[in-house]
Amino acid sequence: MFMEPKDLAEWLEYLERIIPQNDIRLGLDSVKSVGKEINVLHQNAFIYTVAGTNGKGSTVAILEAILLEAGYNVGSYTSPHVESFNERIKINGANVTDDLICKSFAYIAQTKGANNLSYFEFITVAAFHCLAQHNLDVIILEVGLGGRLDAVNAIDPDVSIITSIALDHQNFLGDTEEKIAYEKAGILRHKKPLVYGATEMYASILDTSGLKQVPVYSKGNSFYFTNNDDDDNLWNWYGSTPQGKKLQITSIPLPNNLVLDNAATAIQALQFFTDKIPSKTIKQGLTQVNILGRCQKLVIEYQKKIVKVILDVAHNPQAVEYFIKQVNKSTQDNINTNIVFAVYKDKNYKEMLAALKKIATKFFVTSADHDRSLSADDLSDHLLESSINNSKHSSITDALVSAILNMDTNTQPLIIVGSFPLIEAAIKFFKNNCSCIQASSKASSNLIYEPST
Repeated sequence: MFMEPKDLAEWLEYLERIIPQNDIRLGLDSVKSVGKEINVLHQNAFIYTVAGTNGKGSTVAILEAILLEAGYNVGSYTSPHVESFNERIKINGANVTDDLICKSFAYIAQTKGANNLSYFEFITVAAFHCLAQHNLDVIILEVGLGGRLDAVNAIDPDVSIITSIALDHQNFLGDTEEKIAYEKAGILRHKKPLVYGATEMYASILDTSGLKQVPVYSKGNSFYFTNNDDDDNLWNWYGSTPQGKKLQITSIPLPNNLVLDNAATAIQALQFFTDKIPSKTIKQGLTQVNILGRCQKLVIEYQKKIVKVILDVAHNPQAVEYFIKQVNKSTQDNINTNIVFAVYKDKNYKEMLAALKKIATKFFVTSADHDRSLSADDLSDHLLESSINNSKHSSITDALVSAILNMDTNTQPLIIVGSFPLIEAAIKFFKNNCSCIQASSKASSNLIYEPST
């Protein structure tokens, strides 16, 4: 007999028990069946769907911040989360409540066909249900894996966005960038625009856009950005209207810890919204962007030791390269520091470490409490084979404590980079064990914690 879980923690434990997160199923039949049953596949809102190897979460956050600044009611669905499950579903920039999620979970569980859903499919349909409870003007959806067969793709977008293409999840999406691009292009819809945030175009994207008569707006052709000649803290955006008219927005403040490619892509995508967003609103909205776990900077005190920290969920080689560029750009001195690292075993960790070793004094490797995590032994063995200084740790807490206590200067930041469970655990550790003296950027303000009592 089914006993309904009493709170969100019990619901998540129940879902994990009956349909484990690692039971990944690609295909839309089950989601469309249940979604149609509860009437959530045709939301009364303007829909953006964002796919890509890297930059999806940032692009969603930028669109969300600007549209909120413009006064619209905005919902979003992203994955995975950093601190709490509720981060995945936002209404007007705020995480939805436990109560709303639990009610949607209970509703989905009683729906015909719900037992055919995977973990991600179940929570995605529940997210659709949560979003449908509000009178939203805009909904922004982040694809979980690939695009064509991802559960999010059950809803038709008004604008499709592909941020980037790189090798990742090859066991599901294919072993070449061309094959991966084909999966991403699966979010395209007939005659609905595609905003493509990269310069290298793939035949599969062109072929799909041609078959579906999709107008393509790509970086370097339809839009681009430049540095501002008069002020290093400003940048300029150039783009196109749906009618082909040239646009420009100059002297835009640099957003906190964001890759400008994603900001430029989001601004181009806004040109297809039903209303024109003023340049002043776009500039102001960019200053409000807040993304947990993306180049987040803070200063902590642990056992009377004050340490600068940078956290990032860079979990594939392309993301690591982006991260290193951001760190080098925002730091006056050359980085040469301690790095705490953990990663999923299906990632190309060798390339990630090869990039990170350029800024590493020593690696503190560990493994998250997750069945996808690569063991600390495997990471350490690889680093030792390459004669790279490292120490291995049985827990993330041990790795963090050791790395902090081994910092010999307060001028270099401690870097924590890798899988989402690593960043989640690090944030919880700082929250429970450290005084955060200050955040070193506005985007990190919600990481300022008092020590737990």
